[in-house]
Amino acid sequence: MEFESGEAAKTFYIAYAGRVGFSVRIARSRRSKCNESIIMLRFVCSREGFSREKRIIAGKKTRKRAASIREGCKAMLEVIRRGDERWVVMKLMKEHNHELGMPREILVIAKNFADTRNLLLNGQDSQYPREIRYNDLGPDDAQNLLEYFKKTQADNPFFYYAVQIENNNCMTNIFWADSKARMAYYYFGDVVRFDTKYINDKELMPIVMFTGVNHHQQPVVFGCALMVDETEASFTWLFENWLVAMPALPPVSLITELNRTMTSVVAKTLSQTHHCFCKAHILSTIQEELPDLFSEHIPFQGELKACIDESETIDSFESCWDAMINRYCLKENAYMQSLYNIRHQWVPVFVKQTFLAGVPGSQRCENFDKIIEKYFTTKTPLRTAVRQLSQTLANRSEKEAQAEFVTLFEKPFLRTASPMEKQAAGIYTRSIFDRFQEEFVESLGYHVDKIEDGPISKYRVMKNEIDDEIYSVDFNSTENKAHCSCFMFESSGILCRHALRVFIINGVRALPNNYILKRWTKHAKSGFVLDDYARYNDLCRDAVRCAREGATSTEFYAVAKDALQKAINEIVSAKLKRGQQTLQSFITSQKKQTKKVVKITPNKDASGKNLKKLTSTKLLAENDIR
Repeated sequence: MEFESGEAAKTFYIAYAGRVGFSVRIARSRRSKCNESIIMLRFVCSREGFSREKRIIAGKKTRKRAASIREGCKAMLEVIRRGDERWVVMKLMKEHNHELGMPREILVIAKNFADTRNLLLNGQDSQYPREIRYNDLGPDDAQNLLEYFKKTQADNPFFYYAVQIENNNCMTNIFWADSKARMAYYYFGDVVRFDTKYINDKELMPIVMFTGVNHHQQPVVFGCALMVDETEASFTWLFENWLVAMPALPPVSLITELNRTMTSVVAKTLSQTHHCFCKAHILSTIQEELPDLFSEHIPFQGELKACIDESETIDSFESCWDAMINRYCLKENAYMQSLYNIRHQWVPVFVKQTFLAGVPGSQRCENFDKIIEKYFTTKTPLRTAVRQLSQTLANRSEKEAQAEFVTLFEKPFLRTASPMEKQAAGIYTRSIFDRFQEEFVESLGYHVDKIEDGPISKYRVMKNEIDDEIYSVDFNSTENKAHCSCFMFESSGILCRHALRVFIINGVRALPNNYILKRWTKHAKSGFVLDDYARYNDLCRDAVRCAREGATSTEFYAVAKDALQKAINEIVSAKLKRGQQTLQSFITSQKKQTKKVVKITPNKDASGKNLKKLTSTKLLAENDIR
């Protein structure tokens, strides 16, 4: 085990001793010769060692010290400091030579929030109660947050929250998502980033966030949680509740940091979702695992980054990786081998075939970082932090409204006379059109060679004939489909310059429908189903308010009950009326259709018998409709 400080190690061992049934004291410490700081601590059982009887002189009288409880117990924990931050366990003796006392409840005596959390995380397997803390204000503050959630949900039934309760009736993990977050997920929840950066930040609360991007490529939140640990049980509980809260199918892709426990949970709860790892996080873990290599071989970092970022094909990555591993003697390194085994989930040449919608995967959203660092300090009340976060996120909707205004009322400047560019300007939001326009204009400078003819033609696309970057585009002229080796459309949902160039030389003048993703269009947030959801949410809020005010007295109850009953009756009546109108319209249209079918002009020599038969057929048809 490792600890953040000597005090944290002491806190943990005292708590452990309380659960087992013995007391602790510090038997020995050692200081650094350089700066006199403590670099070693040894904690022992209070019955360690032996004591001889002593007489203490107090003036003229003498008294005998109480009998010693020391019995030579060897149980102990010794930690030493490595570097400036890590305290590691060097010696441990668990066996006692005496009977243990009654176990006691954990007493959190840490001087700060970070040491308290260290105690909780390392003591989570205890069968005895543990104190759960999200900040320095204690469990009462968490109860205040719960009351806030209850009130918020009463005012807005579309607000969702869930609390995990331990056997001792203690709250642990807390999840919440407001109406904006849930509705945003309905439209833009195809790609989600799950950020766990702050779980282990000792200066901030352990908040995690589900995020994504909207049709203007602005960041949006799909839910938040406070997590006290990173166990499989906690992750499973969180993902299951998040899926229940979200009003749509699971995401197409999920981006997370590299966490073995989380990976196992995602595989179980989101089995159909593409799980990708944050590349920047993995690169940072490599530096932590191989510090000597980074310091002794300066070129290694550059070679590693080039191998990962600049490999255009799978074959080029494989050969580059093998050469690097052999050059730096890493063939037997278990960590590098484990990263290679999951290369399909983080190396760009593999991940580019997965739809990620431009969600930040290699870097966090700085906007959310600033919000968390400002409001989620360990000194802030939970209720205040959550309210400030909600208010800040609500204010962000103004930026979306501004982007909507620009998209709807400011026509973009067209740089060509192409009908395809004009079509894209009328379909996409401004930010997406700007990206498309850049690709479209750049496509005009590319050279194309047809290298294979047939139902599906193959083209070689390059900037110029001596360019090393050559892309392969397959084009199906029957279906107007193009597939490029750069996989830009598969990853972002926007056509690349290479495919656009092939479209142009083949006379494709308009974007085919299968290359226009609704999530990037001006009408991305249209949809009858969610309009229904929004109306339901609005009516629930009014109904709850009616119930709350009406329940205050018998008189008000009667008024509220009568009003609700009248409203229900009027809705039912309106539905019946609409149903009758629809039925009548159907009957009328069928009558007109039937008359057209049976109306025949008889010949001059038609007999009266035939006319009678014709009239009879017409009457039978009308009776069938009735």
